[in-house]
Amino acid sequence: MAGADYSFIIFSFNRGVHLQNCVSSIERHAPQVDLHIIDDDSDDPQTVDILDRLSKRHRVKVVRAGKPTGSKVGGLYVNMQSALDSLPDNHLFSLFQDDMQMVRDLEDQDIEAMHSYFDDDERNGFLAHVFMRGYRRQSLGPLLRYDSKTRIYTRKSTKPSGTSHFAAIHTSRTDRLRNVGYRYADSEKLNNARASEFFAAMGALRDPFASCLPAVPVYRYGMNTWCQRLAVRLSHAGLYPIVPLSVEAIAALRERDPTTALPWSEDFLVTDPPAPAGPWTYSGFQGRRWLKNFNRVEVELRGLFKNPRAHYNRSKEHPSKVHEDAG
Repeated sequence: MAGADYSFIIFSFNRGVHLQNCVSSIERHAPQVDLHIIDDDSDDPQTVDILDRLSKRHRVKVVRAGKPTGSKVGGLYVNMQSALDSLPDNHLFSLFQDDMQMVRDLEDQDIEAMHSYFDDDERNGFLAHVFMRGYRRQSLGPLLRYDSKTRIYTRKSTKPSGTSHFAAIHTSRTDRLRNVGYRYADSEKLNNARASEFFAAMGALRDPFASCLPAVPVYRYGMNTWCQRLAVRLSHAGLYPIVPLSVEAIAALRERDPTTALPWSEDFLVTDPPAPAGPWTYSGFQGRRWLKNFNRVEVELRGLFKNPRAHYNRSKEHPSKVHEDAG
């Protein structure tokens, strides 16, 4: 499939080495896909330098901080809507964050599976393309059902406040969202409620091609708080790249029994260097509610003196040479 028919959009903030790892994995495993990077006005010098270098070969958009929204994920959902608005009609797209990585080559059968999902039912709006997080094995596993016809996992909805219809990391198609007038809300909970009005429960690829990295540094409300720095130390956060799947590992993924071997990250992937022991964690606040609560208080106190950077209304674009030539 030509790059003009499919796009990856990476959302980035102050995790330069993770962003570089994410981009390098896409360049290695999906060079045919058009790549966009949208940054939340990073102020980390290393990240700024990496963004500048990436802009030489990809389209990079730095969205400047403006009026705060108070969202813990900053301008993520505003930037999602901006990305959706910029894409052409009838266009497949997958959203990434800088702490993600492709783990194998994107093949024609993967793209065909994604299109088939959307073609099969007009109520299919969002699709997961990542390996499932193992720490949710006990709570999520019993809710998942595999459809051998569509080769897709679906999730049973248990309560209205759940997140069975939407996740910030997803694949969709512009025509599917535009046909119902879907616009991204400013939280995952609100997006899930909105998605449930228009679409069936979110599906997940039988054979995912990307994964979130474990034990990554976390930034909330556009701040690097004392509590966040403590969370980084307690969780031994750092860069733990995933070793790309071998030919044999890909064959095992494709040939497994999908009804009994669900694609949990820890069952199919390894990192180098090894990630901290136990089920992978994805935030230093995970399993530390006390620290999350203290962080919320710290954010409130800081907000009395300086507004968190969260809403974005000014932008700087770095069109790559590829885009300039195409224009």
